[in-house]
Amino acid sequence: MKVGIALIGCLLLSCAGRASLSDSQRQHTTQKALAAAQSDPNNPDLWIYLAELYTQQDSFARAAQTLDKALDLRRGNPQAMYLKGAALYRMGEFTQAIALFKSVLYSPEHPLFCAKIGQVLGQPFHIVPLCDNIGDNAFPWPSPSQDEIVFQSNRDGNWEIYRQSLDKRQVQRLTFHNDRDESPVFSMDGESIYFTSTRNDTHKVGHSYGQMRKIYRLLGNGTIEQITFGPGDDWSPRISPNNKMMIYMHLKENQPGVAESKSQIMGIDLERRPYPRLLADTAGEKVLGGFEPNGDWIYYSESRADDYACRRISVSRPLEGHSCDLFCSAIGLYQWRDGKKWVYFRQNKGQFDIFLYDSASQKEARLTAWSTHEAFPVFSRDGRKIFFHSYRDKKYRLYAIDLDEAASRDELLLLLNELNKQPLQS
Repeated sequence: MKVGIALIGCLLLSCAGRASLSDSQRQHTTQKALAAAQSDPNNPDLWIYLAELYTQQDSFARAAQTLDKALDLRRGNPQAMYLKGAALYRMGEFTQAIALFKSVLYSPEHPLFCAKIGQVLGQPFHIVPLCDNIGDNAFPWPSPSQDEIVFQSNRDGNWEIYRQSLDKRQVQRLTFHNDRDESPVFSMDGESIYFTSTRNDTHKVGHSYGQMRKIYRLLGNGTIEQITFGPGDDWSPRISPNNKMMIYMHLKENQPGVAESKSQIMGIDLERRPYPRLLADTAGEKVLGGFEPNGDWIYYSESRADDYACRRISVSRPLEGHSCDLFCSAIGLYQWRDGKKWVYFRQNKGQFDIFLYDSASQKEARLTAWSTHEAFPVFSRDGRKIFFHSYRDKKYRLYAIDLDEAASRDELLLLLNELNKQPLQS
């Protein structure tokens, strides 16, 4: 046994910088580990270490077979069960993997494995349900002070704007109208709330995208004023860091016999507001993210063929678009205030999930894994929470991801039960 432990120590030192190892070096390290395990076949730690090396090389079948030897020697070992579950999950053997993960989570050592299992499943952090479950609730937006959110809800029979304190969970209705009030966002000083509404639409019917929306501003004294005018559909308002500019999505009103137009990104000076100006008019459908922290750039995602690409444009030179450094497609792109982390949702095996991308490490992390659509994430101002809505239990509900806390055992067990109902959706 002492020889085996010494060999493990040597192997760990030999691959301390394995992130930068070449393929030949990886193979050499793995051969050493295999030789060590074969020389001391009754040492489960050596087989576990060898399986870890196989996993790092994406040799999941070999890793699972190797872990069987470790579990024969030390049944119920949580490290071996976790590693085998991770290997099987990545191979698509979901039922077996879920059973192993549950065994680990019910073991006394489960606190050591919650974060690891969460990473494999795609839910590494604690997710907090927000609001009550009355009606459908969607599009949460946190206040700059981070103590409340605004959102839309149909709990009273029609889409209206509500606000809720995050500590006491008190909900207050803010708009009262027979038409749809939707998609609220705070101004950067927290004094106003911008939202879209069909309340002054005179068309009601005939537009291929439904009723026409305009953007309104709700002031602190309860006064509501209209911000955008003219024909067409306006939605997704975003406010600049200095509160002087609003950008939004716009769709021209279709004329008889004229092909349908594509969405545009418009900008308007909130202090003057005479005429909006065109910022982006490319052919693809767009989902607006918002302003970068300095206010000089805006970012959005745009459809291309059957996928979406990330774009950023200069406010001063708006029609000169640039691709973002994001390596993957994204919808609903929002950037963390340090300019280095992006949160977005995209299609993932038949559903929408939320992802976090770190531009410094160029790594993507999946944040949600529920077998339903989870979409439209947005950071809190300090970047420690992500708010989103999800269509769970056939209702739209609000949630917050706490990036400072790992997913709990109860959360993961609930997720595993859900995934076990529809394993292919994982």
